[in-house]
Amino acid sequence: MNLKLDRDYEVKCTLGTIRELEQKFGCSFAELIAKLNDLSTEDRLAMLYAGVRRAEPNLGWDRFLALCDESLGLGALSDKLEEFVYQLQYPGKSQEEIEEIVQKKLAKAGKINRSIGTDLSAPAPAQG
Repeated sequence: MNLKLDRDYEVKCTLGTIRELEQKFGCSFAELIAKLNDLSTEDRLAMLYAGVRRAEPNLGWDRFLALCDESLGLGALSDKLEEFVYQLQYPGKSQEEIEEIVQKKLAKAGKINRSIGTDLSAPAPAQG
């Protein structure tokens, strides 16, 4: 994935980036994603920076912040962070491919839950 600032910067979306994020934020990747909406703007930028720095080790944090301050709005930051999170899970896949994978996983989980009687979306059986 790329991040357009003064130019296109590659953003590494690998397990190494995930491990770095877990170390930086002191929680698992799943926990980090669960609290994504509660992160400050600086923490959101720090997440993206982890991926950019892995591809561009000479780009310092201060320079990265300055470029983001001049090039991104909050909506663009949110959109890029969402793309980053998906790419970390499915590197190299298109948005359409990722959506297809997620839909298949949700369908499979629903089927499993129905088979063991824990599907929360199904109406509860009548008590008699």
